[in-house]
Amino acid sequence: VPRTGELALRRAIPANPNMKAVQESLEDISYLLRIPQRKPFGTMEGNVKKSLKAAVDGKEAILASMPPEFREKGSLLYESLIDGKGGLKTLLKYISDKDADRVSVGLASSLDIVA
Repeated sequence: VPRTGELALRRAIPANPNMKAVQESLEDISYLLRIPQRKPFGTMEGNVKKSLKAAVDGKEAILASMPPEFREKGSLLYESLIDGKGGLKTLLKYISDKDADRVSVGLASSLDIVA
């Protein structure tokens, strides 16, 4: 059962299989962040790398699944997901810094881009 309305809506949106894999890996991180003691940053890093690989390997399929009139905007969103301020590479940096607060903010930003 989704814990928030935002999560329920994100899961209800039909998605390209590659973006679905990215979304699921990122949602796993939000679950891992709720662990009260030591955060499993290694697992989080693996999830982000898996998301990044799925997004990079499936770039053509992701962009092709968008309606033609939205491809330019979709391409900009794709680039921001990979390299942007709230993107996956930034999230990897926050995880390597072992800063749970910044990981949480970066994760929310990445999930917003995915949605």
